[in-house]
Amino acid sequence: TASTAFVKAFRALSPTTPMAGLSVSIIASELPKLNGLLGGVALGQVFPDAASPRSAMARTYQQHMREAGEEARIGASSLEGWLNAQVLIDALRRCGGDLKRDRLRSALAGMRKFEIQDFPLGFGAQAPYVASSYIDLAVLNAAGKRIG
Repeated sequence: TASTAFVKAFRALSPTTPMAGLSVSIIASELPKLNGLLGGVALGQVFPDAASPRSAMARTYQQHMREAGEEARIGASSLEGWLNAQVLIDALRRCGGDLKRDRLRSALAGMRKFEIQDFPLGFGAQAPYVASSYIDLAVLNAAGKRIG
């Protein structure tokens, strides 16, 4: 990706300069290409650490991944997909047997206070439909593992 190419080029010129980016700047599939280059990189995160034992929501996600035989895929991308699925499942339940586009949209917009364990979500009645205000800063070690 462009981010991978940038990190490689930047680290070649300045190996110790701190770097920061959004959570989507460094994706899991690119980590092997960046091995040894990610020490001190800080990423803004909009979801808790997928591997964290501290978050009840993350522990439930991890349990579901293990039960599905997908423990090796525990990570930020699959956590985001799992959370999105939990929201959709609840919205579908709220629709009852009358599943139509407008009804689903209303069910989602009506989710003002929805929690998945310790992770609060809630949509407003108007755009932009942003469900979470969570933000964290993840600092990576050289191998790309979260250390803080």
